[in-house]
Amino acid sequence: MKKSFLVLLMVLFIGLFFIATLKAAEIVYTKGNVELQYSKEGVWKRAKTGMPLDIGDSVRTARNSKADIAVDDGKRNLIRLEEKTLLLLDSTSPGQINRLDLSHGKIYADIATVQSGLTFEVSTPSAVAGVRGTGWSVDSQENQDEVACYEDSVFVKAFDEAKNLITEIILNEGFKTMIERFKRPSELMGLTDREMNRWNDVKEEVTERTKQKPRKDKKAGRSDKFKKANDVQEKIKDLDEIKDLTDELKQEESIGCTDSMP
Repeated sequence: MKKSFLVLLMVLFIGLFFIATLKAAEIVYTKGNVELQYSKEGVWKRAKTGMPLDIGDSVRTARNSKADIAVDDGKRNLIRLEEKTLLLLDSTSPGQINRLDLSHGKIYADIATVQSGLTFEVSTPSAVAGVRGTGWSVDSQENQDEVACYEDSVFVKAFDEAKNLITEIILNEGFKTMIERFKRPSELMGLTDREMNRWNDVKEEVTERTKQKPRKDKKAGRSDKFKKANDVQEKIKDLDEIKDLTDELKQEESIGCTDSMP
């Protein structure tokens, strides 16, 4: 009986941990027309700051729009979606978002922590770029992809139309490569100062936004005040009842003392 109870507790704990992990991702900023699609709902809705994201959910940005996403509960793994981007949050390990399926568009990724033994990957229709912790971007267009590494190093895998691996290369800090659809990566090219400065700006912006506290809704604030006022009134009523009971007890004691006198 005890063993069954312990097993039940372990299953419950693992289940709660799994659910908590899945709910770790969150939209931390949006600008312009940004939409998300929850996998369980299958409809697109306007994305807002603070909305949670799960494995299987998608986010897309329109022209002149962008979105910042934290994909871990500590908000150390951060993603920037540039305009006209479609992204699906995926996983190669149950309970952890560690893969992004990029249909088209451009993302910047600042990945600080990855679970031991895993990598964080971005996949396009014909390539996969991945790291254990670094800063890089992937730009996927109709006929080619561009992968750029701003910090540390990135591995890049190119695949043919049958999803067979063509080659794998290591992209070091300060370089980028172009990959035509279903072909080998190009020769490495150095990043320009403009590209590096753009990365630094994006990283600073996204990191700063994760530190900002969300605004409180005024209506919610007013309702909180009403709730507190009601709580105070209830406490006052309780005090009045206690006072009445005390007076009654005193009166009963007084009567009892009178009755007991000779």
